[in-house]
Amino acid sequence: MVELPPLHAWVTEHQAVCVRCPGCRRLTRAALPVEVEGRSFGPRLGAMAVLLMGRYRVSRRETVQVLGELLDVAPPSLGSMQAMAEEVSEAVEASYQEVKRAVQASPSACVWTRRDGS
Repeated sequence: MVELPPLHAWVTEHQAVCVRCPGCRRLTRAALPVEVEGRSFGPRLGAMAVLLMGRYRVSRRETVQVLGELLDVAPPSLGSMQAMAEEVSEAVEASYQEVKRAVQASPSACVWTRRDGS
């Protein structure tokens, strides 16, 4: 028998202290860790979302619903889906360009030969 393990997203809450100087009244905020700044979702969740949207042609709206239901978390917004897609596209750009150059430099593409050489 094959079975899936229960799926639950790992949610990490980061809190940054914000204090106001009693003298000058300026706010000072603590910095978030570099890997968190500007992001609400991790790389694996982004990869899963982009896989659903790109490879499996699931709409952004349906991807939001699937992620929310499967992972039992508040579903990401449609804007977050776009941000994830852009982030993943940027992450794979160098590899894509390398493959593109190799294919363009190849004397042939999508040519299959039999193992016996015929």
